[in-house]
Amino acid sequence: MHFCAAFGMRGLFNFGSEVGRTDSALQAEFRAEDRKKALQIIVYSVLAGLIVASIAYFVS
Repeated sequence: MHFCAAFGMRGLFNFGSEVGRTDSALQAEFRAEDRKKALQIIVYSVLAGLIVASIAYFVS
């Protein structure tokens, strides 16, 4: 997953700041998809951390 979860959650897609930028409905839909993907990455990361921590706890 080549995607930045932080940018996805914040709805960012550009590094520069644009004053007075307006978004179309299509861009808003893309931002919603980005947030969904970012949330998916966060959930998978938490699950992986819990699995590794559980294994380490029970092995030691």
